[in-house]
Amino acid sequence: MSALKGRRILAPFQGAQETVISETQGVALGCYPTALSAPASKKGEIVRNKMCLTASDAEKIVAGCKAEAAKNKWNVSIAVVDDGGFLVHLERLDGAVGQSAMIATSKAQTAAATRTPTKTLEEIVKERPATVAFPGRVAVQGGLPIMYQGECVGGVGVSGAKSHEDEQVASAGLKALE
Repeated sequence: MSALKGRRILAPFQGAQETVISETQGVALGCYPTALSAPASKKGEIVRNKMCLTASDAEKIVAGCKAEAAKNKWNVSIAVVDDGGFLVHLERLDGAVGQSAMIATSKAQTAAATRTPTKTLEEIVKERPATVAFPGRVAVQGGLPIMYQGECVGGVGVSGAKSHEDEQVASAGLKALE
């Protein structure tokens, strides 16, 4: 743990704030030496701050999605994931089929991983059918990346209506975050 002593790291529970921790704090936080906590090559050098999607952000996105879905009487599932594709929020509206929750999550994960709308991938599959076999991707419209200051911080996916309607719902969620 001495590798962490006095190192600047990003503590996950503190968002993306730069924090200097002691060796004891590092052990308590469950922090272990990584490339991010390696000694800086020059005194004062630090790792860059990374924008992170918060639970509050996810709730705003889901609220915007729910409003759009309710306005159009669409029974959908809505998933919000972080930039690593890990689920932050999932909501299956009344009347949405069970499988839509899994599909919405997959669309969100795909949008976050590729940093592009899943509709773009759907178009690519039409031109290059072999790309449908790429692992961990759902090339069906309805997933959008969540971009902040030019960086992807996550993805939102919607499933349960027609694909273009799913994207309409996802887009409304992103507008609610602005």
